[in-house]
Amino acid sequence: MGKHLRLITVDGRPGLLAALKEIYPFEKVQYSIVHRLRKVVVKLKRHQRTLVMAECETIFAAPTRREAVRCFRAWSG
Repeated sequence: MGKHLRLITVDGRPGLLAALKEIYPFEKVQYSIVHRLRKVVVKLKRHQRTLVMAECETIFAAPTRREAVRCFRAWSG
């Protein structure tokens, strides 16, 4: 089981991360985009959430890393 893993996507729970380090110590682990965006949203005022989420989705949906960085710079600039 797990012989062909290339990337494990997680929600960031400490217990899950600890288990993965134990079972698959050499596999790459990445936080899911949904969970990252949820962490952003809870720090915003309600009236800011829709606009910021739409802008974040544009960044995460960029077809290339270069385009994502360009979108981020335009957003944060």
